[in-house]
Amino acid sequence: MTEPVSPSDRLYSSLSYILPLSASVVLGSNLFMQIPFLAEIYSPFIWIYRNLLMFPLVPFLGINGEFVIFILLFTLVLRNPQVNKFVRFNLTQAFLIQIVLFISQVLMPVLQLSLGSFEAGRYPLIVLVNTTFMGVSVACGYAAVRGAIGEYSEIPGISAAALIQSDR
Repeated sequence: MTEPVSPSDRLYSSLSYILPLSASVVLGSNLFMQIPFLAEIYSPFIWIYRNLLMFPLVPFLGINGEFVIFILLFTLVLRNPQVNKFVRFNLTQAFLIQIVLFISQVLMPVLQLSLGSFEAGRYPLIVLVNTTFMGVSVACGYAAVRGAIGEYSEIPGISAAALIQSDR
């Protein structure tokens, strides 16, 4: 049996998923063109991506707002034992989703080269990009709702790693 979670911890746990949701909007651009009202739903995340995450702080080193936010949250919250374990678990889970998203964004150009620039080679990549975007959206939405309720979310492969990391 777990201890009750305070309303502020529930709020902070749910807010931790803003980072991966905002970073995933780049992958959702195809869907936003096909389904315009989806762009309206994601407009706060698009704004965060454009104005905070991609803000160039040290352009010649490639350091942007996303990197600084990631480092600040990692050092000030994730590794702070005074922060509630529930908040640290959800933040760790959001970071792991962010890392999966980063790896997929790094692999997309490699897949694009291997599939070729033919029209037929473009469709599998679009399907993969859309699937990644929807997967990140569903995982973050599920985890944010469970965090708001005050319960631990169970995302296969990610939750177990987050639990191990948040226990440290």
